[in-house]
Amino acid sequence: MLTHNKVCHYLRLHKGIIKMSTSKFIYLSMLSLILTICFISHAYDRRTPIVQAFEQNKKAVLNISTETMVQRSDTLYRYDPFFGFYGRGFNVVREVPLNSLGSGFIIDARGYIMTNAHVVNGATTITVIQADKKEVKAQVVAIDNQSDIALLKIETTDKLTSVKLWDSTPEELFIGETALAIGNPLGFQHTITDGVV
Repeated sequence: MLTHNKVCHYLRLHKGIIKMSTSKFIYLSMLSLILTICFISHAYDRRTPIVQAFEQNKKAVLNISTETMVQRSDTLYRYDPFFGFYGRGFNVVREVPLNSLGSGFIIDARGYIMTNAHVVNGATTITVIQADKKEVKAQVVAIDNQSDIALLKIETTDKLTSVKLWDSTPEELFIGETALAIGNPLGFQHTITDGVV
């Protein structure tokens, strides 16, 4: 086992008499560790294919906020001392807004966006929040509840970045290949998870 005393003894034998304190030994050890980490980090490229795919597509990933008007039944005077004894109060049906959040991505630079059908189904107002926090109203172009896919359209003069879609046949996809999911769920911007096919 290599101890501090043995290291000092070896240094004295090979390089003359060197008096090394504990603090100097710790300093040299830390310096050696830092140099090793720097060498490894330069040898290993941290910009992996996952990082590159994220950086190429992050501007095309959007947050989608919806508002749906739903009917809610409330009972008035339920806990009133007078009506509480003589009845159950009055039932009143009113419309209240229900807000929801989801993710989508630009598939065409002309403003076409793909998202899940359950995110926008029945929504009265759809707001798309871009990567630069700009908000734009969207309209539903098509919706397929069976496959849970919806196509939206926004009107904007901004230059939009679209994702690069798969341009090959499904047969060319290998089992075990990496699959990425980039989104803005619950308002958290640019979350990413990976898995395998």
